[in-house]
Amino acid sequence: MGASKNIEKLSNENFDDWLHSLGYLYPLCERHLKRFDTLYQDYDFKLKNQKVSIESIIDGTFCEVSRTVEIKLDSFTSTEISSLKMVARKGGENIPDHIKEKMKKNNKKKKGDSE
Repeated sequence: MGASKNIEKLSNENFDDWLHSLGYLYPLCERHLKRFDTLYQDYDFKLKNQKVSIESIIDGTFCEVSRTVEIKLDSFTSTEISSLKMVARKGGENIPDHIKEKMKKNNKKKKGDSE
């Protein structure tokens, strides 16, 4: 938005009027449209020559993006995940020492301690 151009101050009495003029509500008269054009005349509209479907906004399909991400696990990672699952299920019993050390190391990182 550009600098104010003889714009009256915002008050309780003209708040709705400004919502219409700023584009938060639909314009009701020519004054709202003119004020909107004045306020946004130097705005760099990024979607020039693009069409936005109102139906897609209402249907909720406007921002619909689907993407499949494939995760490949090597044997070491799979073994480590299995050990961590075991810890989560069984608690503290029969936890391998390397897993205990990793848990301690992760705990220190979360608290902000440096090693």
